[in-house]
Amino acid sequence: MKRILLVEDEAIVRTPVAALLERQGYLVDCASTEEEALALAKAAIPDLVVCDVHLEKGSGVQVCERLRATPRFERIPIMMLTGDSKRETVMRCVAAGANDYYLKSGFDLEALLSRVRKWIGGPALSDDPVSSNEG
Repeated sequence: MKRILLVEDEAIVRTPVAALLERQGYLVDCASTEEEALALAKAAIPDLVVCDVHLEKGSGVQVCERLRATPRFERIPIMMLTGDSKRETVMRCVAAGANDYYLKSGFDLEALLSRVRKWIGGPALSDDPVSSNEG
């Protein structure tokens, strides 16, 4: 299965995003701080990192920079998920190695899922197929 590291300190965002991704068949590891994110990434290398820019404890930009500085994480797509639309912030994320930038102000779970699929495709499912629209 494809593994996603979701780095978000706000439970109101983290919980529904993680639930959506898990329902689609992805494995989701959740972190709310910079250090927790780095520890989880080292413990189980993700296929994609979805990371908030501003964390209560740490910085999503620093998460991105630190992952990019480690050879085994160089090619992992990183999508920044944030409410900060300032040009300077976007440019810092790009300079840090982010591949994508998604604004929370236009937040739509299906649009986010579409971007996840763009970067890593659908999950590699086991022998038991799971339908994304049936419960």
